[in-house]
Amino acid sequence: MKISSVFLFLISVVMFSSCGLYESQVPINKVSKQKIDSALVGNWTIQYYNNEWRNTDNDYISIIPFNQHEYLVRLIGIKDSIITDIMLFRMYPSRIKDHTIYNMQIMETGTKSSFSFYTVNKINEKQLLLKGLSENFTEIEFNKSKDLSKYIMKNYSNFEENCVELGTLDKTDNFNLANPIK
Repeated sequence: MKISSVFLFLISVVMFSSCGLYESQVPINKVSKQKIDSALVGNWTIQYYNNEWRNTDNDYISIIPFNQHEYLVRLIGIKDSIITDIMLFRMYPSRIKDHTIYNMQIMETGTKSSFSFYTVNKINEKQLLLKGLSENFTEIEFNKSKDLSKYIMKNYSNFEENCVELGTLDKTDNFNLANPIK
């Protein structure tokens, strides 16, 4: 199944929010020495707060360590017991003040894809709150990561105010790609 990269990009934006998310051509910073958080690794079901736009019955995220500093994120949509969407993302943490912000970039060929930014808050051992940075954060287009990083650091309270709650991630042991419906 071959899907155009533009279509995949549009799906990815819609999959994470019904409102617009901030996009940047540059990440907050390059991959740093910050280690991945093993608590994020695993399979999760997504419980969106606003699911009017969904075209799937169930959405799953598999977060896999790619190396010590980056994750491979696999987003899988299922409708009528059939896998309808599989998208791959690169994700890695950035530290701003005492907070971790995840840089997320769809993996596609042929074009340089933009970054979107997320925070994850632990609700309990098996549930996380997912927030995405709203497009209302700023209209500035940054050309350098250091400029974006400085801007976020200087305007961190504005950053937090512009993170919208997208939904929860619920840890699941009932999913594998070979047999996604159990």
